[in-house]
Amino acid sequence: MLFTYWECQKNTRLAKETYALRYPNKDLKERSVIKSLFPTSRLVICLFHTLRTFNREITCEKLGITPDERDSSKKFIEQLCYCKNEKEYQEIHTIFLSQAPHQVQMYFEKNWHDIREEWVTGLTFQSGNFLNTTNNRLESFNSKLKSVIPFFSNLSEFFKQLFVVIKCVRSERDSKTINLVQKLPTKKIENSDEYKYSMLLTPYAFNYLKKGLSCTNKTKILEGTSLTSCSCAFYNSMKLPCKHIFNKRRATNHSLYDEDICDKRWTRNYYYKSQVIFKEPLKLCEAVREVPIEIQEKKNTRLLSANEKFRKASVKASKLAELLSISSQFNYERRMNQLEQIIKNVNQPSTSSGPDKNPTTNKFKVADIKLPTKIKCSGRPKGATQTTIGLPIRKKQIKPIPYNAHNYLHKENLIIEWLTNKTVVNKVRKDKYLIQSKDIKHYSDVFNGIIENEVDINTVKSYCSNDAWKKIIAVLKQKKKNITWCRKKEKESIRPNRGTHNLYE
Repeated sequence: MLFTYWECQKNTRLAKETYALRYPNKDLKERSVIKSLFPTSRLVICLFHTLRTFNREITCEKLGITPDERDSSKKFIEQLCYCKNEKEYQEIHTIFLSQAPHQVQMYFEKNWHDIREEWVTGLTFQSGNFLNTTNNRLESFNSKLKSVIPFFSNLSEFFKQLFVVIKCVRSERDSKTINLVQKLPTKKIENSDEYKYSMLLTPYAFNYLKKGLSCTNKTKILEGTSLTSCSCAFYNSMKLPCKHIFNKRRATNHSLYDEDICDKRWTRNYYYKSQVIFKEPLKLCEAVREVPIEIQEKKNTRLLSANEKFRKASVKASKLAELLSISSQFNYERRMNQLEQIIKNVNQPSTSSGPDKNPTTNKFKVADIKLPTKIKCSGRPKGATQTTIGLPIRKKQIKPIPYNAHNYLHKENLIIEWLTNKTVVNKVRKDKYLIQSKDIKHYSDVFNGIIENEVDINTVKSYCSNDAWKKIIAVLKQKKKNITWCRKKEKESIRPNRGTHNLYE
């Protein structure tokens, strides 16, 4: 089936022009079929699936290694995945062979080392992958299909929803294309070469080129750099002029603008020609006529007997009993009360055979409706503490927020907390409590940062009683008299001791 699919793709005009690169997982059958049909193409394995495969295969159970050996081997392999060139790969590979267990070395050399051009990030750029190392675009389209097409749907329903998704995706693509044509930049580009490139290339490609064009002459020129090509990873991947080419042209007094050094696929003309919205609609032949096809569901208008009604109702009742049996005690009692109310309403004799024409007769209050409380999820989701390859995620250092950058309400809460405690802060905010003199701490327990110039103590005056405010003024005076000094490091000025807190909280 795979051979038939790729054979059809090969016979299309689009495949002959653009299908030079594939993004499969490490599936042996798929890889063999693609190589047989497209011998000149280069296979590239998704980086995410590569790391996940290493995480799944390098385990203590499969290879008979210790947890420390497993983690150290994964660290080396992760470094190999992100190597920028062949030289860096060989250096790390040599260290990996000298320190990794024999079982891991055998697995790696047998399955991955010989095909490193397909999964090492720096080496895949040489194949012209447009800086794309994953198949996220395909996964994105797959998620859209899953969100629209229900599970276990029949064939007719599947194709019906499939064409709905395709129509929506095409509409989004056409909308982006129209915006690209109609919208103009609000800021005028003063550089003439930069303006010419912005008119030649699409905005996506121009954003990449602009970074290289704005680089100064301090950038080194590589050995393989010429006026039209370069040996760097960016040029080989994107087929756009890099910063090395621009610096080479500056050094040789050549014009920075040249249409020939940009690949044709990034130009606006090529983009417009490839979009369906700019093409003329197909004209049908006279002999061909559109035949509308509609599928109408058969409506069952036959009246059911009492036995048939009982059988259908018993199926729903048994399903309801099964759901009640596995629910919690609280939900079980609440739902049983709801069922008793339903039974009472059903037993009441109806005044009319048709639908209720006066819906306002059965009045109830919205406050009487009891909704279940929201249950908080316990624990962390899978993958929240580990990387794709299975190593612990390095925690990022959280930078403290300066005191002046906080909201005025947060500043007031900090000042009240320094003078009292968190309980008083909650009472002030929720119960409109007035701070009393007994709530104020001793001056030695108050945070030293309260005497800083950035702290405006008058903002909390409205929350204090007269006695409490007098005590706060006395605490501040006593605090300023008893400042303790400390020396932190050499060549630093002596400054007051700020205590255990700081103004960045």
